[in-house]
Amino acid sequence: MKFVALKMMALTFALLVSSGCVHAAGSSSEEQLSGLGAAVTKVSAAVNTTVKYKSPPADLKDGKLLAFATAHNPRLLKKFADYTLKARQEGKASSVLICDKNGEVALIEDAGCTAKLDLYIWKNSPNSPCDYVLDLAKVCAQ
Repeated sequence: MKFVALKMMALTFALLVSSGCVHAAGSSSEEQLSGLGAAVTKVSAAVNTTVKYKSPPADLKDGKLLAFATAHNPRLLKKFADYTLKARQEGKASSVLICDKNGEVALIEDAGCTAKLDLYIWKNSPNSPCDYVLDLAKVCAQ
């Protein structure tokens, strides 16, 4: 009887520890995405400055716009090596979108015209497609 009780206690302990590891893994992912939010504001500010003051061609977008905007400091893009990073411009407004590595799920979008991070898509609408969400005319008019 004691042997069965000890086995049950060991099994319960193992389950508790493993569920804690699963939770910790989720938190780590959340912490990583929050850290990306801080990094993307620097990239979106660089894109915003480029769009506003350097007048890039209107059809310049995504990787080419990001490379042009961060040419002075390419290390700004280093944190995003495991993600798909997109950039767009609408007139003198711009935004940067972070998606998962496969470019399927949107995670964060930030307009360069605001000081704070604009949208944690992964929190508000998990599993959203990798498409822009922000209405730049509204966001940048404020």
